[in-house]
Amino acid sequence: MPAVATQNDPQAAIQTTSPPEEHPWIGLAREYRAAVRDGDIERVGAMQAPDARVWFEERKGEGRPLDAQGKGPWAEWDAFFRARSTQTEFAIEAGAVRFTNQETNDWLRLIERTAQPYHVFYFIDANGRISGKLIRAIDGAPPAPDRLDEFREWAEVHHPGLMEFLMPDGRIDPHPDKARLWKQRLLEWRHAAGLPDVLGTPDVRDDHK
Repeated sequence: MPAVATQNDPQAAIQTTSPPEEHPWIGLAREYRAAVRDGDIERVGAMQAPDARVWFEERKGEGRPLDAQGKGPWAEWDAFFRARSTQTEFAIEAGAVRFTNQETNDWLRLIERTAQPYHVFYFIDANGRISGKLIRAIDGAPPAPDRLDEFREWAEVHHPGLMEFLMPDGRIDPHPDKARLWKQRLLEWRHAAGLPDVLGTPDVRDDHK
């Protein structure tokens, strides 16, 4: 039987002779993701530990709580920007299930950044439930090119202080109000720069009526 990862032992070794694709943890993680996607609170509750957490980049500190639907602080941002993702390369690594995730969303389209893969780790507790997840960039992956610096330069002239508000400490704040402001200003910038429509949305000038 494989060793079980716990919240206090993220590096627990895996001892199994089964290929990773056959490992039951992978099936659990797939089923959990499907339940979260479907908004099935009953199924999520059966598979998720009561104190499940999510971390970004590093599994340090207390993390952020996952709600009863298995969603974290980016859920409303993802819904607003119509995020879509695909998962590949399922594996067991460092006492967790690791997925490679590739996501597209309207924010990425607006800054013309191609979808960039990242890793999602699911940790399993001693009761066989999802105790947390870690979302982390893939080590060594080159940054995808985009137009964010062009937008930043435009914003400094036309909306001083905007970037500091949207990205305190240099990181995106996914608050829903800020997501809406991101979209409004990005559309405004693209219109001013003569860039093509990438969303099929009404002209930005309609947003100011």
